[in-house]
Amino acid sequence: MRRKLRYPMLTARYVALLVAAMAVVATCTSSDDDDGPVVGSETVRPAPSAPTTTPLTSSRPDSFAGPVGFPTPVQDGLALPPHPEPTPADPAPLASVDGTLSHQGSIDPWSFISNRTCGGGPLFSAFPMDLENVTNINPLGNLAPPGHTFPTSHMYFGIESVPGEVDEGPFGDGQTFPPNPVYAVADSQLVSISVSTVTTSLSGQELSYVEYGFDLAVCEGLRVRYGHVGPVSNRILASIANLPGFNCNAYSTGAFAVDGCTYAPGLDLAAGEQLGFNSGRSAALDIGAYDITRRSNDFLHPELYGEEATGSVCVLDLYPDDQRSAMLQLLGDSNGLRTADPICGVLYYTVPGTLQGNWFNEIRSFTQEDLNIAFVYDEVLPDVPVISIGFVPGIQSAALRFDPQDEGRINRSFVDVEAGAGVFCYQDFRDDFGNPGPDTLLFVEVPEDGRLLVRAEDGAECGGGPWEIGTEATEFVR
Repeated sequence: MRRKLRYPMLTARYVALLVAAMAVVATCTSSDDDDGPVVGSETVRPAPSAPTTTPLTSSRPDSFAGPVGFPTPVQDGLALPPHPEPTPADPAPLASVDGTLSHQGSIDPWSFISNRTCGGGPLFSAFPMDLENVTNINPLGNLAPPGHTFPTSHMYFGIESVPGEVDEGPFGDGQTFPPNPVYAVADSQLVSISVSTVTTSLSGQELSYVEYGFDLAVCEGLRVRYGHVGPVSNRILASIANLPGFNCNAYSTGAFAVDGCTYAPGLDLAAGEQLGFNSGRSAALDIGAYDITRRSNDFLHPELYGEEATGSVCVLDLYPDDQRSAMLQLLGDSNGLRTADPICGVLYYTVPGTLQGNWFNEIRSFTQEDLNIAFVYDEVLPDVPVISIGFVPGIQSAALRFDPQDEGRINRSFVDVEAGAGVFCYQDFRDDFGNPGPDTLLFVEVPEDGRLLVRAEDGAECGGGPWEIGTEATEFVR
């Protein structure tokens, strides 16, 4: 029997704040080669449960630092929760593609590879979270602009929310996310860990909290990346206590100030070892699997996407059949379960010469998706088209769904909008919850292959046309 997916009724304001917050936080917990601000389960609908006053603690409370699931103070400018200062053992040997390992300046964490051989058979044996605590698993390709304007190359294990008082929670709306244990999915090495302090005033008062991101090298080029973790085990904290950080950066975006560094402990981990807890600031645990020795997805301009997109593989496929089947019962969202092949979702939709696919604000070193746009499809319901807007003047950043038409110039399927075919119009939008979208029209034109013009205009109906794209249109390329 399929497990019923359970979700709360979330307000539009809450969803918008959740998207913005997790887009920033996940940026802090990824390498500088990631696709920039990434969103941690932005459209996951965590389930409500009765309020509780019982303190939530670790199953091994003496092995974790800081209040579980809640902000911890920054000590002496170091973005770490309070922890003892042990003298760690020498980290396990760690290889890099050029045979050296340096902690100074800019380092590509993807260059850290395992000296283990993958061999045959399933490679993962432990779930990243206890499945009874997981509301759903989002497939690859989740959309939540502006942080994830393009289909997301990792999956999400949704976490049940707990309603509290109106002014509680990270966004001041009463939604909190209680801690659940997070585990290593396989015998592996902790090759890098990013530690980020995020400061925000979204709840009405300024607060700071710490989140962690992990890279686990399993074997050869196979990597597992976790996001939105915190607190973490004292064993992990001890492994980085005396290490210099690298790829450190501090910046502000929207309502958030971010300050973080990455460390390379090379710590051996056992399958099923508890790494810490999910962050109390996110509705999901981010997790992705990547094979950096081969290109799993054939992108146009693959250098702009990075290994997390080009090397993404299905997490579920790395488990034995019984564990994979258990996770398939959760693979979806409030719209249902994903049943289409490929079962784990789709990352790349681009069809040259048409509107369909990813479009860049400009072709450059790709660090974030905030200014881009994509004409793709829902990750759970693959027949539902989605216009994923990072930035277009006159319309809010959003993932807009609509009913496609097979003829005419209104709401045409993306692949039918061909280069040189003139201006098309989109209307009658709705969000992922089925709520009406903005009373805004979107006009698009592909004047030539690789070039797109987009203009937003207030209004509910496109009218009969023909339309002019105008000089105020935003240009995108690919």
